[in-house]
Amino acid sequence: MDWDRIRNEWRQQPAEQGAIAIDALRHRDEALARQVRSRDRIETVAAVVVGLAFTAIGVVAVRVGAWLEVMFAAWLVAWAISVPVWLRRGRAPSRQADPGLPLLQHLQCRRDLALAQARMLERAWLWYVAPAMVGLAGMTLAASGPTPGALGYIGICVALGVAIAWWNRSVARTRFRRHADELQQQIETLAVDGEQVPTSRPSP
Repeated sequence: MDWDRIRNEWRQQPAEQGAIAIDALRHRDEALARQVRSRDRIETVAAVVVGLAFTAIGVVAVRVGAWLEVMFAAWLVAWAISVPVWLRRGRAPSRQADPGLPLLQHLQCRRDLALAQARMLERAWLWYVAPAMVGLAGMTLAASGPTPGALGYIGICVALGVAIAWWNRSVARTRFRRHADELQQQIETLAVDGEQVPTSRPSP
């Protein structure tokens, strides 16, 4: 994103529009973009490792005829494959953020990206936590039955999953939705020279 160009365009706006903290907005946008790239790389590597590990477990289970374990191993491999797909979907609006776009359209793309990331994190319990918990619980019970140790392990996994889901919702609210709100405020300020600003806020 060409923030220098945007800063210059902003400075050309009428004085009554008020001072806009473009540098603060830029720093937040760049910091969040770095966090998203770093998170996605780590999650993708982890998904590959998990997928390979449970593929190996499934192969061993096939050899001994433990078909229930095979089923849950396949479930976890499918889940590992799905994680990078979800992460890529969350980055989809960034492919539309061409620095050559008019200022307002560019800011709208950045806002849409922040909202897409927020929605993805808010639903992490559905696509990230729940499938992993089902697979791990099923694999554990299939391997050892409902022993106290197995049930304790499942309980720990569920508690960890709840914490992960809560953390993702918190990040969605305090980082990405807040940034989207700041971008929307600037978009609504910059009705200039025939460019159209959305008359309503984007759907959450």
